[in-house]
Amino acid sequence: MIASYSVACRREELRTIREQFGEALTSHGVTGLERDQIILAVDEACANAIIHGNDADENQRISVEAELQDLELTVRVKDVGEFEFSPSM
Repeated sequence: MIASYSVACRREELRTIREQFGEALTSHGVTGLERDQIILAVDEACANAIIHGNDADENQRISVEAELQDLELTVRVKDVGEFEFSPSM
């Protein structure tokens, strides 16, 4: 696990996530454009979780976990929202 965060559903927390996640990536040798693109993707996923998943309810939280193993990065962003996936959508 290279990073694990839990933050309140406030847009202001996105900056904190970007900064901390960026530091974690750098400390594991991920730099430059690759680092910036990953941060952008994580930021977008977190923004979606805050705005859509939790309806920007500051009483709710999102969690972000990242693992780097054998040059494969896995990032999980979790919220408390409900979404029913239908392939026909």
